[in-house]
Parts: sequence; C-alpha cells; structure tokens
Amino acid sequence: MNYLQEEDFNQKVNLGTWKRLLKYALRHKGMLFTIISSLFVSSFVDILYPLMTKYAIDNFITTKQIEGFVPYVIISVILIVIQAICSILFVRGGSSLELSMSYEIRQESFEKLQRLSFSYYDKTSVGYIMARVMSDTSRLSEMIAWSIVDVLYGLTFIIGCIITMFTERQACPYHSVRDTRNDSSCDILQEQDTQTVQTCEKDKLAYHEFIQRGHHGSHDDKDSR
Repeated sequence: MNYLQEEDFNQKVNLGTWKRLLKYALRHKGMLFTIISSLFVSSFVDILYPLMTKYAIDNFITTKQIEGFVPYVIISVILIVIQAICSILFVRGGSSLELSMSYEIRQESFEKLQRLSFSYYDKTSVGYIMARVMSDTSRLSEMIAWSIVDVLYGLTFIIGCIITMFTERQACPYHSVRDTRNDSSCDILQEQDTQTVQTCEKDKLAYHEFIQRGHHGSHDDKDSR
C-alpha cells in the first residue's frame, strides 16, 4: 500500500494563512478585549514603577524627609494589586483563547475529515492524521494566542517608555521633574558639587606648594654641600 509521503514545507510565509488563523481569534472578541485591556493597564503600571522609584529618591532619600511617605506606600500597594489582577486576567484570557481556538480548529478538521473520500484514508496513515489534528492544531492555537499577548505587551511597553522619556522635562541637571522640593534638593546637590570642586582645587594648590618646597629644599642642600 502506497502511503502519502510526508510533505516538506519550504515555502515562504503566506499572509493568507495567518489571516485565516487570526479569524479564529477574532471570533472571541470578549476574550480579546479582556486580554488587550489588561495588557495595556499592566504595561502602564510597569512604566510607572521607575517613576515611583525616582520620586522616592528625589523626595525621601535625597532630602532625608518622610513627609508624604504613607501616601506613597499606599499608591505603590494599589499599583501592585492592579498589576496582579491584570496579570491574572490576561493569563486566564490567553489560556481560554488558546483552548477555544484549538477546539474550533479540531472541530472543523474533524468535519473536513468526514467529507474526504476513502481513497485518502487508503493513502494516509492514521498517525499522520492524528499528528495533524491533535499536535499541530495545539501548536497553532498556542502560537496565535500567546503571540497576541507578547506582541501587544511589547509594543505598548516600548511606546509608553518612549513617550515617558520624551515628556520628562530636564529642568534640573540632577532631576527630570522640578517642583518645590526638588528645587531645594537640586540646590543642595549643586552646593555639594561646588564644595567638592573647591576642596579639589585646595588640594591641588597644597600639592604644588609641597612639590615646590621639596624642590627648593633639594637645591638648598646642594648649595650647603
């Protein structure tokens, strides 16, 4: 019996095939809306974390003050809870989308197999059919579902980071955003730098004086000899 030989797929990527696969995902608009919304919120919270750290350094560590620390902690806890909820939502949504797509692809594959002629089954082994219906459909649904999650999260995070970087105003060489408290801390740092420069200049002068004294001392020793 001549069985159907395994096919080698060396063709280029066919966009039509991807469009057909994306149609399975678009059937579940509620899941997609939940995934996209939770991803946007989660990426937004991820962008806020460095800004929160910057605020803590500028307002608590640099100034050595704790005024406003309790609201800062409360806001940080709220952000952590929001991100945890969003992570649960998009992970559950991605898993549900994967399983739903896999079920629909297998269901349509089974219906297609029922309409094929007996000659197809004479040339095609059962293992080949099972591998295509079970394993390949699972990989396709997993790839489509989680690729949507990864691509959307990555794009949202990158765009948000770029917007945040360009919207931060460089009002002070030590701080990006300048307010009343940051003005005082900026002045403190500038004063410290000025004192450091003055100290270095004094050290240089003392060093040169020491060298000159040693140089003159050596000449005096030679003259005395």
